[in-house]
Amino acid sequence: MIWLAIFLIGTVTYYIVSDIQLMKKGLNSIPRASIYRSLLTTQWLLVFGLLLLWWLLDFRFEDLFYYNGEVAAGIVFENKEMFLGFLVGAILVVVILPFLMKKGRNIEAFEKIDFMLPKTIGQRVTFFFIAVTAGVCEEIIFRGATTYLLLNIGVELPIWAIGVIGAVLFGLAHWYQGLSGIVTTGLIGYAMFNLYVQTGSLLVPMLLHFLIDVKFVFMPDWRKKAGVLHGEIAKS
Repeated sequence: MIWLAIFLIGTVTYYIVSDIQLMKKGLNSIPRASIYRSLLTTQWLLVFGLLLLWWLLDFRFEDLFYYNGEVAAGIVFENKEMFLGFLVGAILVVVILPFLMKKGRNIEAFEKIDFMLPKTIGQRVTFFFIAVTAGVCEEIIFRGATTYLLLNIGVELPIWAIGVIGAVLFGLAHWYQGLSGIVTTGLIGYAMFNLYVQTGSLLVPMLLHFLIDVKFVFMPDWRKKAGVLHGEIAKS
């Protein structure tokens, strides 16, 4: 179990250090194509490394993708109706809301991630695969593997604490978004954890995670919607 802990801590550390280095260079000075290649390569290499480690440690692969423990007190969803209501509401918010942005409104959250948002058709196609990658890889690492580690670490933790720890790690992996972004992604991570525990499978959080990210493929340029004047050309 110690090797799994080292892997997960190393993964989060890598994300933080990489983000700090990118921020020092200037996020907007890095070509999107370079950022996209790095995201795709790094995340899949991390997952393949995790799967190899899982095999070497002789863990059951079903334990990485399925949760069979109790849905204890502290979990958000106490019944199926509440769960379905949250899921439908979440999908509506993450998919529809961006298309309802009012002209002239500057959205601060988009400013922090503008350096990686797709502008051209080619970038949007690539970003679709980035959304798939994030939905699959990040859920495997931060929900599947992290939950399994904390359930078997030798200390009996309440289920809500396991969710909080995983959410904190997930938030820290988005260091480049600043404190508000870390908190926001951490809260999203805790919601994903609840989905994982409630459904017993990574499939639903993977799907929702994908939907959260893929909306940027179809969303019009937020700068134009916000009335931000810019003459910069998207780097390829």
